[in-house]
Amino acid sequence: MLMTLEDLKKELKLSRATIYRSIKSQGFPAPLKFGKSSRWRKSDIETYFNNRSVK
Repeated sequence: MLMTLEDLKKELKLSRATIYRSIKSQGFPAPLKFGKSSRWRKSDIETYFNNRSVK
C-alpha cells in the first residue's frame, strides 16, 4: 500500500517539515517519486518504526 504525505501526517501525527527533516537526518524512508507526487510504502514505514523500537 502506498501512502501520501497527508496519510503519513495523519497516521504519525507529524508535520510535513518533521517528516522531511527525519528523512535527511534519521534515516526515515524516502518517498517514491511519481512525477511531482511522493508516496511512501506503508511496509517501509512500519519496518522503520519496528527497527527503532528494538534499539
